Amino acid sequence: MRHTIFMLLLLSLFIGTANGAIVSGSTENRLKQLGERSAKVAAGKAAEYAKDLLETAKLSVQAAQAAALVGNEVMAIQKIELADLQLTVAETKASTKETVELVAVKRAELKKLDARLENLRLGGE
Repeated sequence: MRHTIFMLLLLSLFIGTANGAIVSGSTENRLKQLGERSAKVAAGKAAEYAKDLLETAKLSVQAAQAAALVGNEVMAIQKIELADLQLTVAETKASTKETVELVAVKRAELKKLDARLENLRLGGE
């Protein structure tokens, strides 16, 4: 399904751009930075905790690259911004899940210490 949507997007980009102009250097630079950020996020905890969001962001990056190739700067900028937001959401989701796991571990440690304290309070060891 995603592949079909991506192909339709590519087709619309090719049909919709008659001038074939080259995108600006700033857009190319943003696209390069986005690719680097995408790789960095994919190498982190987001790959484990937010795989679905990373896949969606990768599709947006590819759509931005396709738009840049055909010279559709407006579409490229929109897809860059979308992918950037999707990567931010993936990072946030991964961070949240990691924090929840850490809280669960700390809660278990606290329960053990609480039981030990209660045992000491009652005169045992």
